[in-house]
Amino acid sequence: MLNLNIEKFKSNLALHHQLYPDLPLQDVMLESLLERSITDIVEHNVGSHSIGFDFVIKGNKVSVKSGRFVSKDNRLKFSSHRTTAQKTIEEKIEFVNDTHYDYQYNFAKVDDWKKTKQYKLFVFNKQQLDIGGIKFIESDTGWTGENDKMIVKIMKSLSDQVWFNIDLNNIKPLETIEFGVPQYDLEWLSNQH
Repeated sequence: MLNLNIEKFKSNLALHHQLYPDLPLQDVMLESLLERSITDIVEHNVGSHSIGFDFVIKGNKVSVKSGRFVSKDNRLKFSSHRTTAQKTIEEKIEFVNDTHYDYQYNFAKVDDWKKTKQYKLFVFNKQQLDIGGIKFIESDTGWTGENDKMIVKIMKSLSDQVWFNIDLNNIKPLETIEFGVPQYDLEWLSNQH
């Protein structure tokens, strides 16, 4: 499902870091670079706020997220939907589990990115990130639920935003690809401090 020209994406990533050597690739720049590296026709409106997905490839809705991979725990952490429009926890869970997207591409910084300059791209299908069977407990800060695959928090102070902490020992991505910042950028960065 990835449909990604890896060499083209590496080249685009190198260009990003040539222009912005100390800024990790994320947000709309990530979406744009992915779009330009996909081998199929992509329907994409940069910066749009389509609910739950960023572009469409061959009829499949794709959500693009940036996150953080913690190697010592083999965990992926990222934020997702804001759920303030849904008033009850049941409505929030239903909204998150609704069929907003078919696949998620998560481009994660590895550990302390300023030191590693490494990324991992993870691809999941929607069912792998289903939270329907998780029991959530409310506290002053929001709701927390967990199972053997993930910890999910919905934070009241952040527009009821959903935060995922995925145990990659128990959820196997469909694909995982590693990327690094090209060497000349690392040399440039080392001379800056």
